[in-house]
Amino acid sequence: MSAVNLDGQPDDDGRRAFRERVRRRQVPENEVPGVATGPLMLGRTGDVALQLRPLEVFSTGVRLELVLLLRRPDVPWPARDAFQQFDSQLFVGVELPGGRKVVPAFPMPWDPRPESDDPALVANGGGGGGRRMALTWFLTPFPEPGDLLVVAAVPGAGLPEARVVVPAAALAKARAAVIELWPWEDEADRLPTPPVPRPPAPEGGWFADA
Repeated sequence: MSAVNLDGQPDDDGRRAFRERVRRRQVPENEVPGVATGPLMLGRTGDVALQLRPLEVFSTGVRLELVLLLRRPDVPWPARDAFQQFDSQLFVGVELPGGRKVVPAFPMPWDPRPESDDPALVANGGGGGGRRMALTWFLTPFPEPGDLLVVAAVPGAGLPEARVVVPAAALAKARAAVIELWPWEDEADRLPTPPVPRPPAPEGGWFADA
């Protein structure tokens, strides 16, 4: 349990430990990932297709991106509805080598702070429009050695459950290829950035005496 100061707030060590737990749930910004798979097709109909983009492997986890593609923007309902509501229509999960199933919290939490260090699929952004919608997830911590199963479905678009196995050897090779650009620095430990002075107001104008 973290120590607290006289105000009942976590001390510096507690705050630093908390920030470290949060950082482990996020894609490392000081690394170039290895790639475990190429793009894979998870399913398609005459109007829509679901693609798994190349799995990016970091030292602390795996980033996976799912993309829903439309044949044209005016495809019939319900495929168009599933496309426009991809964040709620998509079912995605992974099965770890030990058999544990991990699915994202739903609805997506806006606050990324972890409640525990258990395996998690953390929302990592997304967007699109027109004919392409994408959602990205970060699986953390890095799974134990073994094959990783990725499962996805968009029933509303007529795309049933599909599964892809990422071999243990591919994950291990990709993790070995991760490049650390520089050691991670906690922003709170850096010297404060001095404020940038505002330029002088134009002479004789409205702002001159504001």
